Amino acid sequence: MNNNELIESFLDYYSKRLAKSSIPEYRRDLTRLGKRHDLLLITPKQLQDYINLVTVGKRLTNRKLSVFRTFYNYLEDQELIEVNPTKKIRSLKISKHLPKTINDSTYGDIIQKSDSDLSILTMITVMYHTGIRLEEAIKLNVVDIDHSKHQMKVTGKGDKQRVVLYPEKIEPSIQIYLESREKTVSPGEAAFFIDPKGVRYDRNGIEYAFHRISKKLGFEFHPHILRHSFATNAINRGMNLAEVQVLLGHENIATTGIYIHITGSLENSYRKAFELAKKEIKEI
Repeated sequence: MNNNELIESFLDYYSKRLAKSSIPEYRRDLTRLGKRHDLLLITPKQLQDYINLVTVGKRLTNRKLSVFRTFYNYLEDQELIEVNPTKKIRSLKISKHLPKTINDSTYGDIIQKSDSDLSILTMITVMYHTGIRLEEAIKLNVVDIDHSKHQMKVTGKGDKQRVVLYPEKIEPSIQIYLESREKTVSPGEAAFFIDPKGVRYDRNGIEYAFHRISKKLGFEFHPHILRHSFATNAINRGMNLAEVQVLLGHENIATTGIYIHITGSLENSYRKAFELAKKEIKEI
């Protein structure tokens, strides 16, 4: 079998074990590796060198290694290879500590000083004020945003949908981005966040943009920091833990239908915490 046939055979076998959102990532990562190497003949050193070349940061390195390890374990089980090149490659240790967060001042510096494209800056703005996951931001479509109510319908883990709130003060930034988006979007593209080519941003492109921002900040700035920061800010500004869990879409929160019911008291708590917060940031 050639590289493409190996990849499709693997994905077909694992299609019921992998999350739907993971399959495109596995296909992309394996296809890119296959463009450089014969997947059946690659050596441990070649694979390690490739991972070092295309990844930045320990989390991304471990994620790529996890993809390749799953793939090569499959090839080994199918007796398609004699030597599993991932066996001699170790995952990087990530220190266990409280999640890093950024404050409003750092957020403002990122927005005002970064040379990232407007789509990335808008994504940072939205994630910082809503706490949505990176995958939820990637899946977000233009039609999922209710500008009159300042709400977004996001698709989370297990394709579960919920409604999240965003503060009115970032609406001007969203509108500026939408005007810019119209000039570059590819015909028929539904995604809210698009890359410079006019199509839906993928994880690799976003992680590269965050890596560039990290160099300016002097610490590892990854998308999940924005989620942690949102939760910390919400609690510090008076929202209770249960309310924050609903907005974050944690699995232990009961839902009815495809929408989480946002009660009046929850919306009031959110608006009080984020609408009335010090307007210290000139958004985009």
